[in-house]
Amino acid sequence: MASRLSEESLPAIYNSGCSGLAFNRNSFELNHFWERVDFDQVLASPDPSRVISDLSTQRLYYSLLEKGPGDCLEVLAHISNEQFLRILDYDVWRQDEFLPQRALYWVDLLRKVSPRKAYEQFRGLEEEYQLSTLSSLIKVYDQEAYEQMTDVDQDRLYRLPADALFYSIESNDSEIRDSVQGLIECVMANDMNYAMSLLAHAAYVPPNESVHSLQQFRRARLEEDGFVSYEESITCFAELDPVQYKMKWQPLAHHLHDLMSFSSSQDKLFLDEVLFYVGAHLWSEEQSKRFEQGLVSLANNLCAAAQIEADDIQTLKFIFTNGKALCSLGLEYLSDVDIKRGAEILGSEFPKDLFRIGLSLIRCQQRKFVKALCEVKVVAGAELFSKYFILQKYALMLDWLDKNLLEILGFEQCETLKGLFNRFPQYPRLIADASRVNRVSFFPIAKVEELKIVEEIINRMVLCLQINSQS
Repeated sequence: MASRLSEESLPAIYNSGCSGLAFNRNSFELNHFWERVDFDQVLASPDPSRVISDLSTQRLYYSLLEKGPGDCLEVLAHISNEQFLRILDYDVWRQDEFLPQRALYWVDLLRKVSPRKAYEQFRGLEEEYQLSTLSSLIKVYDQEAYEQMTDVDQDRLYRLPADALFYSIESNDSEIRDSVQGLIECVMANDMNYAMSLLAHAAYVPPNESVHSLQQFRRARLEEDGFVSYEESITCFAELDPVQYKMKWQPLAHHLHDLMSFSSSQDKLFLDEVLFYVGAHLWSEEQSKRFEQGLVSLANNLCAAAQIEADDIQTLKFIFTNGKALCSLGLEYLSDVDIKRGAEILGSEFPKDLFRIGLSLIRCQQRKFVKALCEVKVVAGAELFSKYFILQKYALMLDWLDKNLLEILGFEQCETLKGLFNRFPQYPRLIADASRVNRVSFFPIAKVEELKIVEEIINRMVLCLQINSQS
């Protein structure tokens, strides 16, 4: 069992590119594509319902997750029906599998706010959500079927007033049983006719029919947020020619090698500098929000490509940080660290294309190593690694490095290569921890200056291969 799990989990870890290396996770907290909602300030406003309803659901959802939904009951009292629907779209699915217990979790929170609120929000959902939540957990019996049961079986059933219907809750989990019973009692207290109709439909709907319909509706809504199909999402990782692309903005563009001399001297991302400039001097609030939504859409595309669930907040922070870093690298390269030119580019180019430019700059360096690996023939199977690189099979590339270069280059150099060939490329840097002990952590490649470090690492690795081939 342990061996099988390892064989399945390691490729998944390598393929996502979001774990498996010693990332510097402190930097993930510094970059967000959404601004956290200050719920205390919102609730203190004259009309919190209006303020909350005006929030994008994704921003609201991530802010709820970071604070803890159980600590935000006053906020949940003001969410709209549309927001509740979209929260369920994000939270109650695992790789297209519907999880009724997660839907019941959110209903339980609403019941703590107000049984009436829980009833209204649940009834306001699409019919497919209502039926999918209860259909696998409910069985309904009429008076005749009830009378034919043994006393033991009858004691298992719950009854509606005047014995109009009897129902059982098909779960061994006491929390799920309590949640289902609480939901039904909440509905019964507000509309008995609806309660009877809901139970009857949930009990007799064909298995998975409502879930299948719900998947289609949910997929359409998520695509509006940038959660596209896997096939479409991997286009984010398709290469562009950086030099040719730059010719759009600078007809006399230098070659790639010459451009490596340009670099921002600031600690901040160049993208943040340009965004501050356009926000202060050029763009309206609507234009800034439009670009911010473009970044969010890019991040959602990257989540789909890495097959990350929408509620995995820590991994989302990693993806947001790396997506923004590569956008900044692409923008810095295209503009030669010229703020005004960067503003012009930012107003015309999509974040997805800036991301692809940044990634393609790194691919140019990766290709040097792949070419040298095939030429020196220090290890058999180098052509296979080249094939994986061309096809961008990230898990296979990292696994190949582990199995073939660990003994030749050593652990530290091999880990460095795995960082450079990660789905979201990383470079190593020494940092001091709380005890002032230096250790190596991996950082996103966000500046041309850091791209020069990558070039130096690649050159060193190529030299190591050449020395090994001669020994």
